[in-house]
Amino acid sequence: MSVPEDIRKMWGNGGRHLLIAFLGLLASALLFATISIYALFVLRDAQFSPLPDTSPQLVAEESVAQGGVIHVTAVKCNDSDDATVFDYATVWRRKSDRFAISRTADTNIVRESGCETIVFENKIPSDLPPGVWRIEGTEVARTGAGTQVVGWYTEWFQVTVAGE
Repeated sequence: MSVPEDIRKMWGNGGRHLLIAFLGLLASALLFATISIYALFVLRDAQFSPLPDTSPQLVAEESVAQGGVIHVTAVKCNDSDDATVFDYATVWRRKSDRFAISRTADTNIVRESGCETIVFENKIPSDLPPGVWRIEGTEVARTGAGTQVVGWYTEWFQVTVAGE
């Protein structure tokens, strides 16, 4: 590589070393900018995951009659640094044929940062057919940082006919 005569006169014998250092610094800056842009636009949604999977959620009763209550213990977390707004929906799913009945949905629930253990009281629908069931659901977190959908489910439990 030949250094132009005017640069050699301006920098003397050290001109070549200074030029090489400058080109190295320029290449490093371009590499850093490329990685930063990639992380900003490509990895942004992949990094947004405030809702960890905490399945299966534990049921307190192995068997419950129609119209009764099943207690479910769940650890609900928000792994982000800020409160996160999310929506959820649940279904009751029968084990024998995977038949599902949609029961609840809610929106704009705020979950603070961190984890908490919650015991949910779920009323068994009086018209839910006897059999082995579980409750399943999805939570959808949405912020300016991205969107995340997480599915969850409980342990299986027996639903019996009321009065038996």
